[in-house]
Amino acid sequence: MASEKKLILTLFIASFISLLIFISSIHVSSSSYKLYANVCRGRGHPPAFAYYIPGTCGDAERIFRLLLAVYHPRNRYLLHIGTDGDGDERRKLSVMVRSVPAVRAFGNIDVIGKPDATTFM
Repeated sequence: MASEKKLILTLFIASFISLLIFISSIHVSSSSYKLYANVCRGRGHPPAFAYYIPGTCGDAERIFRLLLAVYHPRNRYLLHIGTDGDGDERRKLSVMVRSVPAVRAFGNIDVIGKPDATTFM
């Protein structure tokens, strides 16, 4: 009889601890999502990272794909197509960038309009 009571007590305690761990994990995951949803941006908040993404003639699509792969609202991005690319390619890149709603909302991407020579050294 005493061993049955110990078994039931042990099961009850284990179930209670499991329930507490489960509830706390739900609370932690929901609160971390809320922290991520409130991205601090603007003049008073520095960027987490600043990216300079250069390219040459014909690299507009590659630059855009790379931008989408690393994009985060808190970061800043500077896109550059060198002097061997033409103005139409720069405008095409600007249009592709502005077509993404998140980019328009945060306004943290700049495309260089007057190019410099691109060197990868």
